[in-house]
Amino acid sequence: MQMELMHESIEDAVKEVARVCGGSKALAGALWPAKANSHIHFLDCLNPERAAKLSPAELMVIAKIGRDRDCHAVMQFMAAEIGYDMPTPKSVDKAIDEVSKRIADGMDFLRSEMPRLEKMIAMRAKR
Repeated sequence: MQMELMHESIEDAVKEVARVCGGSKALAGALWPAKANSHIHFLDCLNPERAAKLSPAELMVIAKIGRDRDCHAVMQFMAAEIGYDMPTPKSVDKAIDEVSKRIADGMDFLRSEMPRLEKMIAMRAKR
């Protein structure tokens, strides 16, 4: 599937994510699963003449959904518009390695602090 490289607006970048997700109904349904006619609200949010707009949190969700489908249009648009280098998505392997390291570091901390905690509990019990 060919993706557009440059977008003229954040709305165009979001539309690219919607296209990759199978259309506005599919993306709106993922964004607001409990909302009736979510795709109509979604289209209103992308129409500059309408009052409805996507919140920053909703844009984050859309960017994450896009990333999961290897579509980085929202992040690339924002980086280009604000003046940042193009973002590079982390590989799944790198993300797993980072989380695993944080967990291992946390476990090491717990193991090192446990004897101290046990001593403090014993001292409190003697009072």
